[in-house]
Amino acid sequence: MNGIRVHRDGRDILALPELSISGHEFTVILGHDGSGKSTLMNPLARRRGR
Repeated sequence: MNGIRVHRDGRDILALPELSISGHEFTVILGHDGSGKSTLMNPLARRRGR
């Protein structure tokens, strides 16, 4: 995937130029509360639904 960006209040809060996740492996996203796990997952879920 290329160009994952999330904007809030006029600024980027997440900007990933490229992300590669294999479809044949398990991927785990870990982090503390408020670290951005859901912020990352929301655009990924929207792209998968296309």
